[in-house]
Amino acid sequence: QDTGIIALQSGVVVRDEFPDRFPALHRALFAARHDDGQHLEDRAVVERVLADNGVPAEAVFDRIDSGEALRRVRDEHEEFVASHGVWGVPTFIADDQAVFVRLMNRAPHGADPAASVRAVERVLDLLTGWTELNEFKHTTIPR
Repeated sequence: QDTGIIALQSGVVVRDEFPDRFPALHRALFAARHDDGQHLEDRAVVERVLADNGVPAEAVFDRIDSGEALRRVRDEHEEFVASHGVWGVPTFIADDQAVFVRLMNRAPHGADPAASVRAVERVLDLLTGWTELNEFKHTTIPR
């Protein structure tokens, strides 16, 4: 029972059943955990984030409580472990290549997306254009 499994399940339900709300919900769940230090294993926290982002929490938790959401998460996880050796998030996948990436900055809501687009394009270029690179990790974080 992972501490983020309720948030993960709710994200998958929203992605599949309320796709127009998914980008905002994804950002809000991330911010709740990483900016505000909230506990995503707390059902009330996730319910509040859902409601604050125009997602019917009751419908999402119906899927979670039925076990359907966890089955989706498990099936997708097992599929990508088998097909690409995926082991963490975020993992970028292009064709038969997969890479775990940890980016250091996140644009604030409403910011010009150009910097974020460039960052993703750089990751994809390394993933698809320079397949000889296997691991590149800073030994310290200059912050």
